[in-house]
Amino acid sequence: MSLHVYIQKKKYTVDIINRYTHIEIRFDCKEACLQIRAEPTLKVPPIKKNRTTPLSASDLVDIRDLLEKHGYSGVDYYDLGLRLGLLPRTLDVIENENKGNVRTGLRECLKAWLQQADNVKSKGVPTYDILIQALRDEKKNAVADGIKKELDD
Repeated sequence: MSLHVYIQKKKYTVDIINRYTHIEIRFDCKEACLQIRAEPTLKVPPIKKNRTTPLSASDLVDIRDLLEKHGYSGVDYYDLGLRLGLLPRTLDVIENENKGNVRTGLRECLKAWLQQADNVKSKGVPTYDILIQALRDEKKNAVADGIKKELDD
């Protein structure tokens, strides 16, 4: 991939090459390199979490952290899983494999949801909005409100 960079109205090319083990970047203007380094770096604002963006397994830790932060104990993860579209047989396996460990059971429940197991798609692809609605359906309104407020801020 190549990008064009303009420095003092002069066009230069930045080539980005995927070498599979690393990315190589080539810039065709050595005299501008010092000038580029001298430019102040702009601070990038943190990425705001969107409630409607599809979630994936890479969001698992963030979801668990949000639930914990807003007081969700996870004790009733089985019922939450049903609301998210997981089937009883899947939740039974999770429950049996994690007897006495609610934290691990919740993690596995969320993981199955994020992997869109069972009937998850019938509820909609995993998003924070789907999670918030499932929490509301389970009468966990304070948790749902806290997550919604944090994501909207």
